[in-house]
Amino acid sequence: MNKKHGFLLLELVISMSLAAIISFTLVNTLYRANKASAALDNTMYVFSHAALAQYQLERDITTAFAPVIQIVETKKMEDIKAEENTENQAKNKEKETQKLFFGIQNSNNNLSMLTCITSSPLASYWSSKTGKPKARIARVIYRLIKDTHQPDTYTLFRQEGQNLDFDTYAADKSSGAHNYALLKNIKQCTITYKISIEKKAKAPMAQEEKTAYTTKPEIEYKTFTEWGTTKPDITKKEEPFPILPHMVTVALTLWDKEHAREYSFNFVYNIAAENNIEKKQTTNNNQVQQKPLLSNKAESVKKEQKQATLRRSDKKLARTRAQQRLIKSKDITQDITIKKITIT
Repeated sequence: MNKKHGFLLLELVISMSLAAIISFTLVNTLYRANKASAALDNTMYVFSHAALAQYQLERDITTAFAPVIQIVETKKMEDIKAEENTENQAKNKEKETQKLFFGIQNSNNNLSMLTCITSSPLASYWSSKTGKPKARIARVIYRLIKDTHQPDTYTLFRQEGQNLDFDTYAADKSSGAHNYALLKNIKQCTITYKISIEKKAKAPMAQEEKTAYTTKPEIEYKTFTEWGTTKPDITKKEEPFPILPHMVTVALTLWDKEHAREYSFNFVYNIAAENNIEKKQTTNNNQVQQKPLLSNKAESVKKEQKQATLRRSDKKLARTRAQQRLIKSKDITQDITIKKITIT
């Protein structure tokens, strides 16, 4: 008789257990891979948006400056009408130049508004003189507005316009300036302003100590949570208070897509523009208002102009010397020919 061959129950149990173990490991690896890809997607989303915001903040804050021209006003004691006119002009000019760099915070120690005048805006124009595009001067305003759909979430809005007067801008689109959301899913945003003040070193008494005394200045740093809210008293015999801060630190805390994890960022920006207020003594009862120093760009343009004039003068001197050498060489050749003729 023919015997029928088949699988034993033990063999079936072993094969099913092996298949279950393999399927379990495959499902687990797929689950971990999907979870890792989702986490990577969240981190890339947060870091990419933070990088874009950091780039735009760096462009606006590092190129901030104070485009204020010195205003000299003469007052005559005899003419009262002239005094009233000058006072009205001074008020209007102060209104134009106010809030050159202004930053306030709300009750939660978050940023409420930050505005400045920058020389590196998004808009540019074509210069026919240089033959290339050049940047405009614009006012930039940042506002941190709370999100109504999600709790503990804010959105950073950016507004830019060519009008430098701050009073013409509004949070909505009524001012005509473009207002857009720069960064979303913000949990906290704080900005601190820092200035460096050079301490006055005490002079040594003895002459021997003067030679060994090091003249390296000591620098003191002062930090402020708001900027431009209080006007400094420049009548005191102290160093002038700067219009712009020397350093701005932005601390951001962002949510991920799922609002489950937080990411913290710290951005530090240095403002290179020279912005100290200087006072000049005038005669004949002249009243001089506050005036910031020229920015580094204006100084660099002046230096380039001076260097160009020096180069032109050097070229002219070189040409005159070459002409003198040619004349001398011609005279020498004529003398030689004359001597040859006399000898012959």
